[in-house]
Amino acid sequence: MAFQIQPYDKIAARPLPDSLADSLNRLVVVKLNGGLGTSMGCKGPKSLISVRNENTFLDLTVQQIEHLNKKYNTDVPLVLMNSFNTDEDTKKILQKYTHHRVKIHTFNQSR
Repeated sequence: MAFQIQPYDKIAARPLPDSLADSLNRLVVVKLNGGLGTSMGCKGPKSLISVRNENTFLDLTVQQIEHLNKKYNTDVPLVLMNSFNTDEDTKKILQKYTHHRVKIHTFNQSR
């Protein structure tokens, strides 16, 4: 008997484990943030390119992590691994996230 892929609407939802918040509190999201958007006609980090409704890749990442933190009352941080080329611009833009429920840390990959 061959395995068949089930339609999405037929898949039974599984309940979340009781320890989900505990697991999320041990999670760290690390994103490579070293690429420049020069090939796309942009100056600065690719993460700062607007992709949807004036939101950047970084905005969307922060929103997704913030959603987890609010929904499950957790503290999942975001760590950005910058390059020499993206570090300064990224640190400047992080000011806009000070009122979001996401702790954001950076480090330079060449150090």
